[in-house]
Amino acid sequence: MDKNDTQNIQKTIEYRIDSINIINHSEKHFSGYGLKSSEIKNGDCEIGIDVRIDGEKSCIAVPMKVSMYLKSDGKKYDLFSAEAIYTYRIKKLKSLFEIDEPSKFVIPDEFLRTLIGTALSGMRGIMVALTTVEEYKKIILPLIETTKILENLKKAHSASLPNAKSC
Repeated sequence: MDKNDTQNIQKTIEYRIDSINIINHSEKHFSGYGLKSSEIKNGDCEIGIDVRIDGEKSCIAVPMKVSMYLKSDGKKYDLFSAEAIYTYRIKKLKSLFEIDEPSKFVIPDEFLRTLIGTALSGMRGIMVALTTVEEYKKIILPLIETTKILENLKKAHSASLPNAKSC
């Protein structure tokens, strides 16, 4: 797909967030691990993300889990996490993106990065809203590049995103 084709498709994509389903939220107070509040500032973040396409329902789902943890003295301490599924309804998904093979889609990277970025931003909000430990609310979450996430997803799915009927 050349640049002009991509730009033309982007102009015609109409979509909305259809649903945000919070699957799970957990948190454990750092003091339960014998940690001090000053130690949790050295925490880190893991993100699990996928993209699922359902041509019949004209939707793309982005399931995601974000976990904050601390590694100290060779141990991993889970601090808090949230898991949700963002579902986007795409107008005319099949006619815009389906290729010769049934249930196979070619979706522009720019559009997938937009969906992933929206879901990531929403997860930040979910984590702020659901987290009750005040010290955790002070943690600054890192900038997350959607380009790298998408590259990793493509590698994991061997160059094409699957049709998964989960929307």
